[in-house]
Amino acid sequence: MAKSSLTTLLIATIALLAAGCSEIMVGSHFIKKAGRMQSCKTVGDPKIGNPYLIDGIRYTPISTSTNFSEKGIASWYGSDFHGNATANGECYNMYAFTAAHRTLPLPTIARVTNLENNRSVVVKINDRGPFARGRVIDLSYAAAQSLGVVRNGTAPVLVEAIGGAFHQGGSSWRSAKPANPMGRNDEVAETLPTVVPPSVEGEDLGAFKPQEKTAENQVPPPATSLPKPPAFEKRVVTDSEPLQRTRVYVQIGAFADANRATAQQLELGKLYPTAHTNAVMAAGKQLLRVRAGPFRSIADADAALEKIIQSGFNAAQIKVEE
Repeated sequence: MAKSSLTTLLIATIALLAAGCSEIMVGSHFIKKAGRMQSCKTVGDPKIGNPYLIDGIRYTPISTSTNFSEKGIASWYGSDFHGNATANGECYNMYAFTAAHRTLPLPTIARVTNLENNRSVVVKINDRGPFARGRVIDLSYAAAQSLGVVRNGTAPVLVEAIGGAFHQGGSSWRSAKPANPMGRNDEVAETLPTVVPPSVEGEDLGAFKPQEKTAENQVPPPATSLPKPPAFEKRVVTDSEPLQRTRVYVQIGAFADANRATAQQLELGKLYPTAHTNAVMAAGKQLLRVRAGPFRSIADADAALEKIIQSGFNAAQIKVEE
C-alpha cells in the first residue's frame, strides 16, 4: 500500500473511532491497532463491544463466555504491538499471558492447549483479533513461547473459556460493570504507563519452563525469563511441518439439505479430490459438513483455504480435529 494511501486510511479510521461508530471497516490487524493510538492503562474495562467489520467480514461479540470452546489455529503477536492499547484499553504486554479473540467478551479467562504437544496455558483475553483467515486466537509472546508456538508461528489449539467478567460462576478476577442498555462501552483514555520487559541478557535461555496448568480463576504474572522474540521480518507465520496428532480441513459449509451438500461437494471436488461430506448432529438435527482434506500441515491448509475462497467459497474456514 502506498504511504499516502496508508496515511489516509489511518486518518479515516481514527476519525471513525472518534465518532463512536459501531461498525468500522479497516484493512488489517495493524491498522485496527494503530487507530487506538498509544493511550492505555494497567487494567482494562470489562467490555462486550458492538459489531464491527474487518475486510468485509462482520464480527458480533458475544455477551457471555460460559461454555465457550473451539478448536482452530493459533498465531501470536509481540514487540510490534508492545505497549499499545488493547481493545478494552489495557496496555498490551508481550511478556504477560494474554491473548486476542474476535468475539469473546473482554476480559475472558481461557485455557489454551496446543493439540500437537499437549501444553496448556491460562491467558486473559483482552484484545480483538486475529483477522487473518484461518486463525482463531492471537497469543501474546509469553503465552506462545510457553505453548511452543513461536518457533513455527502457528499451532492447532483448543480454546476453553474458564472465567472472567462475563462468565457464569467463573473467575473472581473482576466483576462486570452493569450492562449498558444501548450495548455501548465507553472507552477511557489514560496516560501510557511504563512497561518494563524482563532482562534476558546473560540468562540461560534454556531455563524457561512451560507454564504449568493454573487454577481456573488465576492469570499468571508476566514472565521473567524469556528469550528475545525474533525480529518481525524473521518471524515464521505459518507452520509447514507435518502435523502429528491433529488433522486440519477446509470446510465450506454445513448443510441440512443432503442434495445441496452433495452439489457443494461436487463443486469443491473440482479443486480438491479429497472433498467429502461428514455428518454431525447440531441442535438436535443432522448436518452434512462439506470439507477438503485432511492437509499435511497448517501451511498446506492455508494455501487450500486461499484457493478455495478465491474460487467463490467465501465462507470457507479451517477446521481442526484431534
